[in-house]
Amino acid sequence: MVRKNILIGVIGSIIAFLVSILNIFFITHLVIKNLTTNDASAWFLFYSIAMLLYVFDFGLSPTLGREISFCHKNSVVDAKRIKSLLEAAIGVNLLLAIICFFLFLIVGLLYLSKVFPPVDYSVIKFSFMYFLGGGFFLFLNIPLFATNYGLGQVFLERMLRSFLLMITVITVYVFFKFSHDFESLCKIWLLINLVFHIFLRFLTLKKAGIHFFEISGHFAEAKIIISTGYRQGLVGFGAWAIFQAGYFIIAHQLGPSYVTQYAPLMQIAGGLITVSAVLQYSLVPFVSRLFTQQEFNKIADVALRFNKFILLIVITGSAYVFVNAPLFLKYWLGPSFHYSHVTLGVLLIMSILEINHVSIATVAMACGYLKFVKISWLGAALSFILAFAFAKPLGILGVALGLFLAQLTTNNWCAVYLSLKFLKIPFRRYGRTFFTSLLYAGMMCVIIVTSQQLYLTGIRLFVYTTLLMGFLFFLSNLFLFKQEIIRLWKKNKASNFI
Repeated sequence: MVRKNILIGVIGSIIAFLVSILNIFFITHLVIKNLTTNDASAWFLFYSIAMLLYVFDFGLSPTLGREISFCHKNSVVDAKRIKSLLEAAIGVNLLLAIICFFLFLIVGLLYLSKVFPPVDYSVIKFSFMYFLGGGFFLFLNIPLFATNYGLGQVFLERMLRSFLLMITVITVYVFFKFSHDFESLCKIWLLINLVFHIFLRFLTLKKAGIHFFEISGHFAEAKIIISTGYRQGLVGFGAWAIFQAGYFIIAHQLGPSYVTQYAPLMQIAGGLITVSAVLQYSLVPFVSRLFTQQEFNKIADVALRFNKFILLIVITGSAYVFVNAPLFLKYWLGPSFHYSHVTLGVLLIMSILEINHVSIATVAMACGYLKFVKISWLGAALSFILAFAFAKPLGILGVALGLFLAQLTTNNWCAVYLSLKFLKIPFRRYGRTFFTSLLYAGMMCVIIVTSQQLYLTGIRLFVYTTLLMGFLFFLSNLFLFKQEIIRLWKKNKASNFI
């Protein structure tokens, strides 16, 4: 049953990943094509601020999901505690949302006034208020999504998220058919998130038996959520710094117009992180249940299997994107878009290393291990310092290098070490998995070099890399998972014989 639920959750996660990627690429295409450079830059900055808003939930989402998962033990569901947890989470979430809205409004307006010229700022400040209002309702969705997630209804949770993204893309597309006004676009963003929040709140609370406007008095449960979750929230700030801080540093050091050159490259690299997240996070509620049953060997097995599989996907994807970037960016953003191939390469390598340590650390956090705060904040501090220092002399490449070096010297190795130690996975066993992935990455590098030597371009290069990398990915999966494949083949053969 658990395997079936994991499979359904993974399928839902894959669908959500595809929708998420399409949402990012369509929205970016529409924004860059239809807005002025300053307005498009403001959109990306607003979105980064909205992502930072999520960090200030202090780990409420994963903590609530994990605590609800812990309510399932030996096929017995503690429905009463699930209800009290959700009521408490709604109360905590609302308080945090109100505080964060006004805090971000003040700080955000001060930052934007320093970055944009007075003429542009006089218009952008109102757009920011509307956009932040949309972020406020997104923030209120956190405990509602987490409840479905913690109940093991990963497929439903992913479909609800996908529905919101699809509605957003369709609405923005229709909007640009009739208008190119940035302030009106932000009003539409606010309206979409308000309507969806009302729908999600009604759906989730009705299922939990809670009144639509009910706010909890379960202070004991609220204390558990905050005391357990704040560490994960602090870790989340480090993750935000890696993929969002660059926008603010570039706008401040180089000017808002450079943000639109950096954003698509970071979104490509971030797409790889999304691959890891949707696959790995679909396992979290099931890993939490295995932890309550003290199935430590199964947890270690799941962690390493998914680490192998995810690394195969992201290494293949990185090599494929790196080789075909000129063709892809031409059709995505037009022939006038200019970018640095070296900058893209640095961001892709940074993403691969990030995914490697996150895939292991996520399993450890699903088991309640949250001692990543110090190293995460050190990585965040170094990200700001190095990216800020390298921005002026090296431009956008300097920002990418600063972020890469900050993570390479902190999270990329320390998070893996701490997670393996907690999960009691031998370093030698993990080393074999990582070495195999490095070997696979080397083969992908050979394909990249040979494609350059053959002087292939355009469609020919696309076909060559698609066939060769796809074939290599298939063979590598057969090799890495040969034991599982043989076991399934023998099982099917035995059942057919019977």
